[in-house]
Amino acid sequence: MAEPTHAVEPLPLHDGKTTVVSIISSSAAVLAACSCCILPMVLVAAGLSASLSSVLAPLGSLHWPMTAFSMIAVAASWLIVLRKYRHKSHCHSRAAVKWLKNRQIILLLVATVMSFIAAAWGYFEPTLMKAFM
Repeated sequence: MAEPTHAVEPLPLHDGKTTVVSIISSSAAVLAACSCCILPMVLVAAGLSASLSSVLAPLGSLHWPMTAFSMIAVAASWLIVLRKYRHKSHCHSRAAVKWLKNRQIILLLVATVMSFIAAAWGYFEPTLMKAFM
């Protein structure tokens, strides 16, 4: 079967506004998840002031709202990116390789992993607490 002759354009990077929101929200969700217990211990172990951790402590109560917002932002970003990509690619066989090399896709993958870490923080925290004690 012959491959189509039309070129497949990568996703434009300037259309990544939702990706930026996803990265920021998933980072905030992870920060909120670890701000009550692990983060103060890591900051003190790294030689940073414990007062910085007291500034971040109120974020702990925002863990679930930030995680929910992060999940919604990441899902919306994936929908937007996949719709644009599907519209442009026309199922070209080499398009998947270009798609995985796109910075926007890599950032969305990172945001997705961070959102899942924030959501599953309750499973990670006891092990991390034991490691730092």
